[in-house]
Amino acid sequence: MDKEKWIKEVDSIEVPKEAVFQAISQGIKQAEKPRRKKRMIIGALTAAAATLIIGSGFVSPTANQVLAKTPILGELYKKFDDKLGMKLAEEDMVTNLNETITKNGVTLKVTSAYFDGFQVTIVGEVYKKGKWPANEPDEISFDMNFENYKGDADPWINMKSESFNQIKDGFEFHWTMNYPYDDIKENMVLPVTIHYINGVKGDWKFSVPVEQREFTEIDFAHKEAFEYGSYIETKRILEGPETPILIYSIANPDENNKVYLSKAVDDKGNELFTGIDSFLVDDSSEDAIETFTSQLNNLDKKAKSITFYPVLDRSEDTLYHDMSESGFVLASKRTDLALHVNSVKQEKDKLILDYNVTGTLDKASRTDLVNNLGYDLTLVDKRHVKDIDEDNPFPPEGHSVSRNKLKILDREKLHFQSIFDLNGEEKIEDFKLTETVLSINFSMYFDSVKLEPFTVELRK
Repeated sequence: MDKEKWIKEVDSIEVPKEAVFQAISQGIKQAEKPRRKKRMIIGALTAAAATLIIGSGFVSPTANQVLAKTPILGELYKKFDDKLGMKLAEEDMVTNLNETITKNGVTLKVTSAYFDGFQVTIVGEVYKKGKWPANEPDEISFDMNFENYKGDADPWINMKSESFNQIKDGFEFHWTMNYPYDDIKENMVLPVTIHYINGVKGDWKFSVPVEQREFTEIDFAHKEAFEYGSYIETKRILEGPETPILIYSIANPDENNKVYLSKAVDDKGNELFTGIDSFLVDDSSEDAIETFTSQLNNLDKKAKSITFYPVLDRSEDTLYHDMSESGFVLASKRTDLALHVNSVKQEKDKLILDYNVTGTLDKASRTDLVNNLGYDLTLVDKRHVKDIDEDNPFPPEGHSVSRNKLKILDREKLHFQSIFDLNGEEKIEDFKLTETVLSINFSMYFDSVKLEPFTVELRK
């Protein structure tokens, strides 16, 4: 039989992947001996696996592709404890890139990438002979953007995670980015531009194919309305080879009343996600609508519905009161919390406040209050209160004092004394007690309110 015909015959044979991977795993265990270099293990492993399948002087290209790509990629993802990457590498569902770019003495090698419908993961290596101009010897940093965005406006870098392994003359890197759209674009190519690597400027540019996987779209449309114009709208579930993905939106037109999901549970009792596991993919500030994705971990295949547990976070605007009075009360409009000022005294360049805090506070909030009162109270020149942006409430420089020396007079009764240094680092120019107000915002001590759960049927 000639070589060409032999290859054709071998290619027609289905390669038993699971057996190959078991043999590879066994080969790794046998090859892992003390002080042996990893590249030697990989080389010995590939050769051993080839011998197991075909005891011949030449190997089918099809079999060779399975053997050559899978162990190396799997080992690379294993270094970063990326179990999904390891699984996809075994299933030959990782995009092999192997693109190398060198700029200003720094070489970037992009090895591979995968997209699971929820996150895009890219792995690779970076090398440089000699010392880096920035960071410690065991640190690496990238200044980068995706899809031709610039700076912090890039939605891909929101919730981006990264990890590194130090190797000779460089690092191996592992980046994971949340997919920032609620619709999966077909045949998308993701441009990546790195502006700096450890202080070295270069503009390393490459593109990653974000390949669309096979997804079944489950209609999951439901809208649950709440007070203050808020609502939660579940849209659809994308069911692919891996974990199903829920896409939903939350509208909060009143900034002082924000609804969010604390958790989701299927009708079999499996907790699918908590609020911290939801990732923002779209923010339409004009309509105060945010769209999120969440992986539905542990969703039972026989589940018929999912119950969601919404929570309301309340807040209120900062409270102000004229300091010309010797005693006054700053009372929350939404809770029973209040600041009772017993006396106001000015002694040269010191302003001394004696006060009590009253209202309902749990143990943790009481502790937070005591720890924060040195910063929670602010003296402001009343003529500059209008200069404070409630969304970004930094006190106006030169017209405010936001720190004080706190004395605890009675911890149980929440009785305190705050001493403001009027001639310190922060000061109010031409300070006059009659032209000054005291401010506090109690919002951080408000408890979240659990709202009624709601259930959505799974329509398969």
